[in-house]
Amino acid sequence: MIICERCGVQLESEDVYSMENEKLCEECMIKHRSPSKPCGGGPGGAQPS
Repeated sequence: MIICERCGVQLESEDVYSMENEKLCEECMIKHRSPSKPCGGGPGGAQPS
């Protein structure tokens, strides 16, 4: 059994992803690849006046 280093969920070996020397679950891997955009970073976001 392997533990995700970000969220602590228990994983089977076939469900483990490696990123920057960390062992991650699929959900944490997706979050790592697609970080949230900063405020005002897209359509409808806050625009400077």
